Amino acid sequence: MDWQKIFISHSGQDNNLIDQFATSLRAIGSIPFLAERFPATGENVPEKIAEHIRDSNAFVPFITRASLGNQWVNQEIGYAYCWMKTQSKDPPYFFPIVEDGLGQSVKGFLGIPATEYIPLTISEPKLAIHDLLLGLRKYVDRYLSVFEKLVIKCPNCKREFSEDIPPQRDVEEAIRKKEPLETECTICKRRVSLNPYTLVAEASIGGHRW
Repeated sequence: MDWQKIFISHSGQDNNLIDQFATSLRAIGSIPFLAERFPATGENVPEKIAEHIRDSNAFVPFITRASLGNQWVNQEIGYAYCWMKTQSKDPPYFFPIVEDGLGQSVKGFLGIPATEYIPLTISEPKLAIHDLLLGLRKYVDRYLSVFEKLVIKCPNCKREFSEDIPPQRDVEEAIRKKEPLETECTICKRRVSLNPYTLVAEASIGGHRW
């Protein structure tokens, strides 16, 4: 099992939305596997999808109006749930992200309210991104320090550099103060500001230093 690998189950109609989550996941050092974009040429697709689910440390299904009736998403959820039950995995493992207004529509293995989920507002996904990153940091780092470095793309020199991932208390403090997180590019030495919800570089203005 790859402790950094996160299986993302979603509809292709939500690709633009999923890209925002994937960017933040990569920034904290995880490896998001986007099931809908799996190359099928010459592969036994169901078996390879099952293999990727078994090889992932967490399963993140997106329940949106586009994916609610998607057969692949529903089957991936069922397989992941059954596989989880055969393993000695501590909860949560599942991190369902559910579009606003669909909570009562979720049935089966992810039956709401039996399963806790992350609410998603399509027009403002940063709140759900924050909750997912928080949940993953708590869950994955319970036994192993997996997420230690943040990969940042400097908006000034356009190059990537690494920085210690900010403590969660600093993330929450920046959100409380409505300030960005601030660091310095190790390459061009200019200030870089990060969105505290997504941990992605957005600008070079002053903010909360960690």
